[in-house]
Amino acid sequence: MSETNGHDGLNRRKVLKSMATVGAVGVAGIGAAGGSQAKDADPDVEIEEISGKKKGKILATIQGSEEFKLVSKKMRDNGEAKIEPTPDVFKSFDQDDNAYYIASYVLDDGKPRKEITATTQDGVVSATGSVMSYSDGEPERVKQYIAEDESIRVDKAKINQDSIEPTGEFGTADYPDVCPYCKGAVPIACFIGCAGGVGAICAALSAAAPAGATCFGVIGKLCNTITRTGCSGNNAQTLCEMAGLCQ
Repeated sequence: MSETNGHDGLNRRKVLKSMATVGAVGVAGIGAAGGSQAKDADPDVEIEEISGKKKGKILATIQGSEEFKLVSKKMRDNGEAKIEPTPDVFKSFDQDDNAYYIASYVLDDGKPRKEITATTQDGVVSATGSVMSYSDGEPERVKQYIAEDESIRVDKAKINQDSIEPTGEFGTADYPDVCPYCKGAVPIACFIGCAGGVGAICAALSAAAPAGATCFGVIGKLCNTITRTGCSGNNAQTLCEMAGLCQ
């Protein structure tokens, strides 16, 4: 990967987050924490792409873990494609400003989209395989294989588009306010790149989507827009409005 993203011109080495990190470090699941809301950013928190020998050491830690082996075997057994040998690796920070690392293995960037996302902090590895299916070009369902207690837990969810739209038949009060969450996700999505993995973007955010929404649903819609328009020349508000996530 080059240091400059061809779609948006951003420096791919380092970018400031625009959303505070909340909750425990780990791979973002499909569920949403009740009542969670996007918060203002700590302007000093950064995300950075890792390369060279350091990247190799991080991947060795992840790929040598039982968590990663369990998830990758489950994905292979279910015919979800082979593991990409050279994933992207990113460094991010938790709410206590402690570093953790994210590895994004994109197995298939089509529709359905298949990927494995793993994080590691202080030698502890979390891993999740995800399969996101689409209907009429929009994310519809996500299935996740999550390494947990030396076994695999399977989570399935239908991404209800109405549940992440800012307006609807019954007015805005019945819908979660995903606009701040979406705008906070834009710099991360533009830096990592939507081709780099929806799961990786969610893991870098380290924040629960507002109640009634899912990170995969919000980022799936946002990435559909970014794929069409690119990031260059569009601010976060504009991109989220085009994605139908802000009024």
